[in-house]
Amino acid sequence: THLSELEHLNLGDNPGLGGALSALYRSETARRLRHLDLHFNGIENQDLAELLEGDAIENLEVLLLERNRLTTTGLKFLSESPGVRRLQTLDWSRMAVKLSGLKALFRSPHLGNLTKLVLNACAIDEEGLHLLANSPILERLEHLELQANQITYRGLEALLHSPNTRSLRRLDL
Repeated sequence: THLSELEHLNLGDNPGLGGALSALYRSETARRLRHLDLHFNGIENQDLAELLEGDAIENLEVLLLERNRLTTTGLKFLSESPGVRRLQTLDWSRMAVKLSGLKALFRSPHLGNLTKLVLNACAIDEEGLHLLANSPILERLEHLELQANQITYRGLEALLHSPNTRSLRRLDL
């Protein structure tokens, strides 16, 4: 098969891919990928749902989705998908997320291997930071990026005083 050794695929900044992503998701190549960069491709919730179906992402360790057309619904799809169980890095930056999406993400039973989470410019506010501070997902994170959000003193205080930050090695606010 072509690309039989491919593990790292960067398709970022290609908003004209359209239906080609569907073909990728169904390919043998997708099943071997460990790193998939799909930032700024105009991906919508139904596209993400298609990616999450079946076993196309079962080996993914890095998924970069920054600056697409995904919403809270898409974040819920991802959080509820057993296929993300090997994911170590998730970038969901530059897409507004409602509190219900953050709850789904922070409480996901499928993201137990996540060590890097990037949520820059997601309109996360004080309540979102309180959710994160009390979340079991924070216990495993080594790298957390929350730049360009709506961070307040109280939200920051909750995060900094959380007992769940023991593994955190890098924090970008």
